[in-house]
Amino acid sequence: MKSLVAVLMLAGMTLATGTAYAGSIDDLAKTAATKPPVIWYESSPPEKMQEVIDTFNRKYPDIKVQYVRNTGGGGLAAKIIQESLANVPTASFTTADVQQLNALKERGLLENPDFKSLGIPDNLVGSEQAVAVAASLGVLIWNKNQVPDADVPKNWDELVDPKWGNHAGTWVRGTMYVSLAAAIGEDKARELVKKIVDQGAMGFQANAQVAQQTASGELDLVYGLYHTTQPILDSGAPVGLAFLEPVPTTTIWGLVIKSTGGNVEGAEVLLNWLTTPEGAKAYEAATLRGNPKIEGTRHFDLVKGKKLAEYPITELPTVMRLDGEFTQVLSKALKP
Repeated sequence: MKSLVAVLMLAGMTLATGTAYAGSIDDLAKTAATKPPVIWYESSPPEKMQEVIDTFNRKYPDIKVQYVRNTGGGGLAAKIIQESLANVPTASFTTADVQQLNALKERGLLENPDFKSLGIPDNLVGSEQAVAVAASLGVLIWNKNQVPDADVPKNWDELVDPKWGNHAGTWVRGTMYVSLAAAIGEDKARELVKKIVDQGAMGFQANAQVAQQTASGELDLVYGLYHTTQPILDSGAPVGLAFLEPVPTTTIWGLVIKSTGGNVEGAEVLLNWLTTPEGAKAYEAATLRGNPKIEGTRHFDLVKGKKLAEYPITELPTVMRLDGEFTQVLSKALKP
């Protein structure tokens, strides 16, 4: 126990010395170019993220970026925390969800960049440490050979019309329905989730399966995530999509990490670049997750003028409580 406390104190002393540098982007880039690579932790395939890095390096050729993949993204914070406690090199930058953000914040592992000096728009700032770089969008998908466009649900009440019954499907993670609750209220969202399951909808562990089952004609319609549906749409499969309002959204946050020997300046330059149209479109093209708040991205055009639904970062306890509850209910829709 004493040795663990000592390690924690050592890590805390080491990390406490790291402070975000507030300067112009040009100044940051010059400093970053003299430092080790910006280590970027994320969940996307390495070959796709290399495309993002290559585009970044066309603007900032002297800033080195090293990408490290964490499949699924759920262990990003744990990896950074473990490496920080061991006082070994870890990420300088990560793109992650609010739960990973909170785990890092609680341990004092996030820098507080001067977003104003970095020129990052206020509407992208979620907290003193987090900037929105992309988002997952909830979407309704249907088989156009089996469901006439006139019969497609136009709102959330029509989605749970009993006529769809076991011809409908859903991802069994509660994430999107939790975001929806931020706009329609917990009780109504809870009732909607229960109806989906009680009416016999088919549940899927993997989001990619949701769209595949619709494209193949196994199901008439499903509710899932846009970015996992996009490859099927682009393939020419007979599917349509619609965004029911309010549109459930899960933001992907850009975070600068306090890391021993890390390149904080380079991480801040990278964060700034991801909030520009050039950076946002490069990230969207590689990951299929775009930023609906940045004009010029595909995601901006998809939901332009629509109401988006999501709890703010400060409501994380509510998000985690509802996610556990809704996921447990939806898991009952899984078929053997």
